[in-house]
Amino acid sequence: MKIRKDFVTNSSSSSYICNICGREESGYDVDFREYEFVECENGHLFCTEHINLNNKDVTEYLKSKDVSGEEVKQILKDVTKNQLLETLDKWYTDNEDEDIYYIFPSELCPICQMKECSSDDINNYKNVLLGKSNNEIFKLAKEKFKTYKEFHDFLESELKKIEKKN
Repeated sequence: MKIRKDFVTNSSSSSYICNICGREESGYDVDFREYEFVECENGHLFCTEHINLNNKDVTEYLKSKDVSGEEVKQILKDVTKNQLLETLDKWYTDNEDEDIYYIFPSELCPICQMKECSSDDINNYKNVLLGKSNNEIFKLAKEKFKTYKEFHDFLESELKKIEKKN
């Protein structure tokens, strides 16, 4: 009998990275909900800890879904801030036939609402402001610095100056 000691081709491992804080999770036969991640309808994947729901936001969202004011009051009756996501998920499952963790509304997504930003988007915005691609910026860095340490020390020093200003 043959015993396989290396990579098994039919294994199903998954990796998830929060678009906001960069937290990474991975495992076999797991889904991002098991790591307390949600994905908004625009594809942003983030930890549930970044969801900062309040009654006003949830009320506005439910009303946008044609839920009456009286129904909203009933749904949110005696719900604490910590229970808002669970309550909204229950309503969503009952009324939209979807699990809110897999299609989180963009109206409540911290990235879509510009309350948070992904590091990729910040990096792209820097490129736009500078008018240069990552390759062009790297080329300039290679021309200016002989070693990575020299480059890293420069960045650290300059970032400290920026932090002091702010």
